[in-house]
Amino acid sequence: MSEPASNSPVPLPPPSPEELARRLKTNLAKERPRSTQYALVALAVVVGALSALAWYLRPQPEPGRWTVVAFDDWALAGETAARRARLEPLSADDPPSSSRGHELFFRGVNDPETAFVKVAADAHGEASAPSKAGDGDGFAALYLGAQRKYKAEDRARHFRLAPQTRLLAVDIDETVADLPSEGWGTRNPQSIAPNRSAIDGLASLAKQGVQVVYLSRRIATAKDYQRVRSWTEQNRTAGLPEGPVLGMIAAEKESPAAAGQRLLVDLRKRWPGPLFLAVGSEDGATAGKASGITTYLLGDAAPPQGVFGAKSWPELAAELAKGQR
Repeated sequence: MSEPASNSPVPLPPPSPEELARRLKTNLAKERPRSTQYALVALAVVVGALSALAWYLRPQPEPGRWTVVAFDDWALAGETAARRARLEPLSADDPPSSSRGHELFFRGVNDPETAFVKVAADAHGEASAPSKAGDGDGFAALYLGAQRKYKAEDRARHFRLAPQTRLLAVDIDETVADLPSEGWGTRNPQSIAPNRSAIDGLASLAKQGVQVVYLSRRIATAKDYQRVRSWTEQNRTAGLPEGPVLGMIAAEKESPAAAGQRLLVDLRKRWPGPLFLAVGSEDGATAGKASGITTYLLGDAAPPQGVFGAKSWPELAAELAKGQR
């Protein structure tokens, strides 16, 4: 009699070594694409990071640099003068980008190094701030270059003037400096000789209580103004009286002569007391008359109508000493 059939599972025979090898190979083939993707992503991240670092550290051409020029100013006793400065390209052949937003720093020359006031320059590179009580000896204007890689600094002076003082504005281009026809931008200021007669005449007027201010109607750039101011300062040792050096830079499409005219009008508007102008050309005489300032034309030329003549500095000093005009 046969035994009944069993319902127990029948164990499978173990896979052969060849079968195990085949299965392992199949599993590895399935997992490899995912591992490759991870490796590629990691490689791309590393390459991108290295590329960004190389771009940041790449050698860069030196950008065009700015220089800064500070301007003298004056104020009546009890009033506030202006700390004014202007950015200008150091080289006309390599001008930087727009000056708008660049920061200038002002402080009195007697203030601590940390006492700077920060002001943003406008589209013309100019910035200004009110002076402080400690500015009697002047102020410093500072510009820090891109990424603080360089520094440009200049200094100017403030003058406190009594309102009833006789004020003589001197066109330094035409009457005091032996200036070449090309103007201030062509020679080192130290190579420009002063007019000895002018220095003696101005020194005599200063002893009479006349306050001298110097101005130039031929400056086209802030650096031209800086040359005028430097020249005036270096000739104070030769006897040139103390006084502010005034300058106004021509706006876009404006001639230096037109800017000089604006300077004269501004001076006439601000000064409440007796005001005189000494010039050396008919053009200067006409500009002085148009601004409403009592004007003297130095030299032998006949003055235009409404302008007074003085053949020499001693004659001008004698005229102003009379106090009749």
